[in-house]
Amino acid sequence: MSGRAGLRRPLAALLLLATAAVYGYSAWTKWVDPAGFALALSGYGFGPGAVAALGLAVPAGETALALALLLAWIWTPRRVPLLLWLAAAGFVAFTALMSWALATGRGVSGCGCFGGAEPVGPWDVVRDVLFLALAAAGALLWPKAEADRASPAEEPGGDEPAVAPASRGARVG
Repeated sequence: MSGRAGLRRPLAALLLLATAAVYGYSAWTKWVDPAGFALALSGYGFGPGAVAALGLAVPAGETALALALLLAWIWTPRRVPLLLWLAAAGFVAFTALMSWALATGRGVSGCGCFGGAEPVGPWDVVRDVLFLALAAAGALLWPKAEADRASPAEEPGGDEPAVAPASRGARVG
């Protein structure tokens, strides 16, 4: 590999790691300050029941996605593009929420993205669009050979017992 082709794999891996880091850091800020995240959710107009449910579901989902990206990179590279598209879909949802909050004046208690209590502003929308581009670029750049590669358990001789091929013309019994 040379030139651009030689950069594709490391660049895709860097984009995967960056996307996992964004989701991981975002989850961590919510786990360490659940009251701050609950306040941000309340600022969007969510009721107490939704705040309680989202207060657990959002950081759990972000944590799971960050870990899934890292583990897929190690053990099942063919699943990486799907997970990066899932991450991109999450950024679409976050971008839509930030855009709605900006247009309606909601989100006055902060976006809830990475801690802090600054009201939602244009930068939050731009940042989420950039994160969306990061994940989508990673999915598009992920090497096809990596995406087609099976995990060790799925390869012949992995966890399944080896079966000798039948001999051509062999008689049974």
